[in-house]
Amino acid sequence: MKALADYQHSDLVDAAAVRSTFEAAVKASDPTLLVFYDHGSEDAWWGSDGKKLMDYSNVGLVSGREVYTMACLCARKLGAEAYRKGCRAFWGYTEPFSFTTDQEAVFGKLANKGLLLNIKKGKSWAEAVESVKAAFTDEVDRLQKEGGNGWAVVALINDRDSLVCWTSESQPPSDCPFRRAGINLFGRPGQRMTKGSAVAMILIFTLYFTALYGYIDLMYSQYNKMVLDMGYAAFLGLFLAEVLMIHEYMKSLDRK
Repeated sequence: MKALADYQHSDLVDAAAVRSTFEAAVKASDPTLLVFYDHGSEDAWWGSDGKKLMDYSNVGLVSGREVYTMACLCARKLGAEAYRKGCRAFWGYTEPFSFTTDQEAVFGKLANKGLLLNIKKGKSWAEAVESVKAAFTDEVDRLQKEGGNGWAVVALINDRDSLVCWTSESQPPSDCPFRRAGINLFGRPGQRMTKGSAVAMILIFTLYFTALYGYIDLMYSQYNKMVLDMGYAAFLGLFLAEVLMIHEYMKSLDRK
């Protein structure tokens, strides 16, 4: 466990918070943790110049690192892609992070709580998520009992329910049926499964059984040219499917 003072850090503020300086700073300082408190969207972080600071094209920069952000929406797609590219943990929100000015101190405390629990208290990200969500609920209960700002209650519930941390313990969902099957079969590596690799795997298994059937038929029955030709075709298909698998694997290496 480390105290905050033990962490070396590099800050990007105001005019420096643009794509080029962000990329250079990450490569130069090689941080284990990236903290981003600015605007976001489903597929990007936004820099001070109004342009994308990080998106799908450079999200590989967070591979092997941990990310903590309150940028709106970005955990929904960008965070999921970051995790698939090797990000160890991506803390963020799948909906806009909202707050009310009358409870700004409360929202600020909750926005930072997970980071402090992880760094100062040594909590795992999963434990931190559970604690922060519970803290959101406590504030909701407090405001409801006090008859406080109803909009603050709505914002607290929204932030609580949209808070996620993508890790090996809590992986992002996928709309792709092939990737979902890959996750169920292989865990985290399945997050990187493409449609091409899934098709290749299905072809390989289908053709193996076809070739095996042809072999068994030849062993236990009279010569059948159609079955023999089917076996030849199956082995040719296996070769092509293996080529496709290698191609998809090389593509996945290029995305790292």
